[in-house]
Amino acid sequence: QGILGLPAIGIYDNFFDLGGYSLQATRMLYEINDFFEIRLQMKEVFTATTIHELAKLVENELIFKAGISTAPADASDNSKKTDVWEI
Repeated sequence: QGILGLPAIGIYDNFFDLGGYSLQATRMLYEINDFFEIRLQMKEVFTATTIHELAKLVENELIFKAGISTAPADASDNSKKTDVWEI
């Protein structure tokens, strides 16, 4: 809202359809990366143009940063488990 100067924005509203342009996208990217201490790339802002899509990217980046992986569907089945290596 602040970057675009609009009173309200829905999570499915397209940033560029609302009048956003590349310099504003750069500012938004900086603010997201700074706030969450992550490193999204500019190309991701141009492909994830809604708050909903950006939130998914941020969530994935935070999960990756924390080193969390998703558990298998049936975590109690030892026959399907594989070793996980963290780098």
